[in-house]
Amino acid sequence: RLSLRLKNGSAISATSSAKDAGRSKALSLLVLDEAAFIDEAKDIWTSAYNTLSTGGGAIVLSTPNGVGNWFHTMWVEAEKKKNDFKTLRLFWTLHPERDQTWRDEQTKQLGVRGAAQECDCDFLTSGTNVIDLLILKYYEEHNIKDPIEMRHGNDLWIWEQADREKDYIISADVARGDGLDYSAAHVLEMESLSQSHVV
Repeated sequence: RLSLRLKNGSAISATSSAKDAGRSKALSLLVLDEAAFIDEAKDIWTSAYNTLSTGGGAIVLSTPNGVGNWFHTMWVEAEKKKNDFKTLRLFWTLHPERDQTWRDEQTKQLGVRGAAQECDCDFLTSGTNVIDLLILKYYEEHNIKDPIEMRHGNDLWIWEQADREKDYIISADVARGDGLDYSAAHVLEMESLSQSHVV
C-alpha cells in the first residue's frame, strides 16, 4: 500500500521522487529519503516548501553521495546556520553488533569510497570525482584567499593587479548554451601559475 488514511482525517502517503512530488499537497511532514541520490530533490523541496512553511516539518535522510548535490548543499548550509535544518550523523559505530573487524570487511568488499559512503557519513570520500575531494579539501583549507577587488557586479574577481612585465595565460570553460550553465575564464601568471583574475 502506498497510502493510509486515519480516522481523524490525516493521511500518510508514499510517492515517487518526481519534480512535483510535493506540489499542491497540504503537508504537515515531508520525509525525503536518500535525498543525495534523487536528481529532482531540489525541485521537490521547492514545490513542497510553501505548504511546509505554514507550520509543517521536514526530515531529510540520506547516505552521502559526494559533494555539490542538493542534500550536501543543504547540509553545509545547516552547519553554517543558513537554514533551519538540524544535522545529525549516525555512524556505523552506533550499531551494538558492529566492531572494527566488521568495518574493515566493508572496506574490503565495497572499496574505500563505497565504505566511506555507507559507513562513515563521509561526503568527501563518497561519490565519484575527477580530482580526489581530499585534495580539493586540502587546497580549500590552505590555498584559498579572498580577492583584493571585485568588479562588474562581482562577476570579475581580482587577486593580483596585472604586471605588464609578466606574461599571462587565459583558460576558458564555456557554457553549454542552454542558460543552465556559466562560462568562466581564469587568468594565470605564467611563471608561477598563480591565479590573478577570474571572470
